[in-house]
Amino acid sequence: MAKMKAMEFTDKLNLQPVIRPVPEAQAGEILIQVSAVGVTRTEKLWSTTSHYADGTARSKAIPGHEFSGIGAGVTGYSLGDAVFGLNDWFAEGATAEFCITKPSNLSLKPSSLSHIEAASVKRARLTSGSIL
Repeated sequence: MAKMKAMEFTDKLNLQPVIRPVPEAQAGEILIQVSAVGVTRTEKLWSTTSHYADGTARSKAIPGHEFSGIGAGVTGYSLGDAVFGLNDWFAEGATAEFCITKPSNLSLKPSSLSHIEAASVKRARLTSGSIL
């Protein structure tokens, strides 16, 4: 199984570097090779950092849900497309070499933006579809 570098929250909600398996995209998902990530400073306090969607306790979450990177091919996108977007709040974040998202949460990265700029686009703009 392929491995990747990531950052995860410790039990005391500090960040630590770790090695994790590269996530595997399921049907309807896309694997992103992350180039840049946005992490909200209050993220360690969010319930999605400490709990899964079903309410069970969660530990060692990977933060950062806004990202920019290179996507694997799925409907609407080609292998190697530069993309940016969000991933699910209950999924592992993008402070890693790879993350998973759904194509509906992606947009092609405008060539006028660097990956760092694209990853810092505010959630409201990504959610509304009002990108630049």
